[in-house]
Amino acid sequence: MVNPIRMEIDLTTQVAEAANIDRNLVSRVIPMFENGYTVPFIARYRKETDPFKSKGPRTLAGRAKAVNLEPIALDILHSNKCVDMYGLAPPEAKKTFTSKTALEDAVSHIIADIFAKDLDIIRKAEELCSKYSATLVTARKSKRGKKGEQSSGGSLPNTMSIDFDENENADYAECVQNSHSFMNDTINNFKKDDLVTFKNYLNFSRPVTSILAHQVLAINRANERGVITVKIHLSPQVQHNCATFVSQKYFPTTNRIHWDFVMSAFNDAWKRLIDPHLVRSIRTKLTTSAQDASLEVFSENLRRLLMTAPLRIPVLSSDSTVKNDNDIGMISSASGAPGDRLPVIGLDPGWRNGCKWAACDPHGNVLSTGILWPPHTLSAIPPKKLSMQNEPMSNNGLGALTAAMQRHQ
Repeated sequence: MVNPIRMEIDLTTQVAEAANIDRNLVSRVIPMFENGYTVPFIARYRKETDPFKSKGPRTLAGRAKAVNLEPIALDILHSNKCVDMYGLAPPEAKKTFTSKTALEDAVSHIIADIFAKDLDIIRKAEELCSKYSATLVTARKSKRGKKGEQSSGGSLPNTMSIDFDENENADYAECVQNSHSFMNDTINNFKKDDLVTFKNYLNFSRPVTSILAHQVLAINRANERGVITVKIHLSPQVQHNCATFVSQKYFPTTNRIHWDFVMSAFNDAWKRLIDPHLVRSIRTKLTTSAQDASLEVFSENLRRLLMTAPLRIPVLSSDSTVKNDNDIGMISSASGAPGDRLPVIGLDPGWRNGCKWAACDPHGNVLSTGILWPPHTLSAIPPKKLSMQNEPMSNNGLGALTAAMQRHQ
C-alpha cells in the first residue's frame, strides 16, 4: 500500500515570486484577504502597512531641501553676497545632482517655492487680479488620441485593434466588433446631444467680471461632461507688476550677479505655482458666487410659486345654486364674479405640536399666522364640533379667522 504524499504549498513564496514583490509585503497582504478585507480597504491603508513606493519628497523644492540646499538659496536672497552654489553644496547634494546645471536648477526650485509661499506676493497678486480682470476662454474638446491622430467615428478610442484568423474565433471577433460599434454609437449620440445643449459655450470668451451666474454653471457642467475645455488667462499686467514687487522686496538683499537667477526663479514660480493658484482661486469664487445666486433665484421663484393664490371662484352653470348662501362665515363664490381670487387659509395639521395656520389675501400676501392647540383627547371635543368632518368649514372657526383677516386689512 502506497502512502499518499502530502505536498505543502508555501502560498506566500509563490505569490511573491509570481508578482515579483517583497515576500514580507505578501505576508501582510494575504492575512488581510483571509480576514475578509476588501481590495479597496487594503489599497486605502496599504501605506500604513508597507508602501510599495519608498517615502520621499514629492515636490522639486522638497527634493532639493532633502539634500540641504536650502541654506544656499537663503544666502542668495538675504546675504547680498556672490554665492558659489556648486562649491558650497554638500556632498549628498552633489551625489543627487551630478551636474552644476542640475544643482543650480534645484536651488532655483527652492527659491521658487519661497516666492510661492510668500504671503506678500500672493496678496499683491490677488489685489492685481481684482484690478485687472482675467479672461475665461472655452473651446470645444477635440477627439484626438495620444499621438495627435484624430480618432475616426468607427473605432473606439483608447482600445487595441484585434486581428483574428479567418477560420478561428470568427464568431468572437464579430461579437467584439459589434460591441465596439454599439459603444461608439452611444458615445457619439451622447456627444451630439451635449454639443446641442452647450452650443453657446463651445467657443466662449469673456472677462470673469462680466460672466453671469447661469453661464458659469453651464460652463462647469459642460466641462464636467468633457464637451469643452476651460482656461482662465490672467492679464499680463499682473505678472509684470508682481515681478516689480519681487524686485523691490528682494533685490536690496540680493547680489547684482544673482538678479537674473532670482528673476528666472520667480518666472518659474509664477508658471508652475502662483498662476495655477490664482486661476483655481478665481474659478472657485466664480462657482461659489454662481451657486449662491442660483439658490437665491430658486428660493425667490419658489416663494412666488408657493404664495400664488390657488383658488378662484368657479364658473357656475345657470341652474346651479350655492349651498348655505346666507351663511356669513363661509367663503362663498356668491360674493364675487367667476374667476375672482379667494382668500386662503392654510392649515398644517399637528396634534402634539399644534396646528399651524396662515391666512393670505386674494393677492397671496400673508395677513396673519398662528398656532392652534387642539385638545389631546377626542372626548374633550364637543359632539357638535364633530360636524366639521362633514362640512367644509364651521361658522365659528372661519368667522374668527375672517375677523382676524379683517382686522389686519
